[in-house]
Amino acid sequence: MHLSHNIAHKVRVADRAKICEDFKLVYRAEILEKGEAALQTFVEKYSLFTQNS
Repeated sequence: MHLSHNIAHKVRVADRAKICEDFKLVYRAEILEKGEAALQTFVEKYSLFTQNS
């Protein structure tokens, strides 16, 4: 939950709702494998935001 708040404070307001909604799939997963898969998807989807060009 704290990680979600930290993520929310580091992204643009326009992107915040979508990113937080996607991250919820990670920490609300009922099975470890689903959580890991959701985390991998999250990282792949949002890694463009963290790359310094």
